[in-house]
Amino acid sequence: MSKALPLAVFDWNGTLLDDVNAWVEGCNAALSIFNHPARDVDAWRALYTCPIIHSYEKAGVSIDEYLEKADAANAAFYKAYLHALDGEYVLRADARAVLDDLKGLGYHITILSNHRHDLLTHEISAAGLASCFDHICGNICDADITHKLTKQERLGAYISTLNIDAKRSFIIGDSHEEPYVARALGLQSIAINGGYVSARRLAFAKPDAQINTLSALVPALKALLTG
Repeated sequence: MSKALPLAVFDWNGTLLDDVNAWVEGCNAALSIFNHPARDVDAWRALYTCPIIHSYEKAGVSIDEYLEKADAANAAFYKAYLHALDGEYVLRADARAVLDDLKGLGYHITILSNHRHDLLTHEISAAGLASCFDHICGNICDADITHKLTKQERLGAYISTLNIDAKRSFIIGDSHEEPYVARALGLQSIAINGGYVSARRLAFAKPDAQINTLSALVPALKALLTG
């Protein structure tokens, strides 16, 4: 049997990619389809949940209303989101450095995202990070993003193909989803502030560690592994 590898699982949007402002633009464009007023970043950090349909439900859009106009809402989101990015895929500070550090420590690194897979792979490549990852996993279509909570299933299926060192493996993200996935799959969880979910809501999800910057990731991980 091959040597057990430590696994590092990264969320993309809001965790490695600094796209919060573009995300807010997209969410507000989708809201406009339902004639609802725009919200600021703090409001969306309080509203965000997954599946995304429930974010709009919390914003006052009924599920029936959303489903009726889901295609138009998704199209409005991506048009505004991509326009706001304007072809610039800006990373959070120290993103490349922390990925290089983890490679140096022998980690198998994967991206696990609810972003649409075609956009995800394009953004990673455009940001110059394609060579950093051993595996990239996004959702196949808009319907998956709207209706399903599949990160746990997708990561569990991928882990089943590997020989991983679970005690040294972790998942990092900017939402409350990652700590729950980590607990279900026996991994460490690290939450990062400044993304799609408020620090208070992240703390409520009880991650094993909570950090403000990517530069704090490896020290936090080492503290977890020796604690």
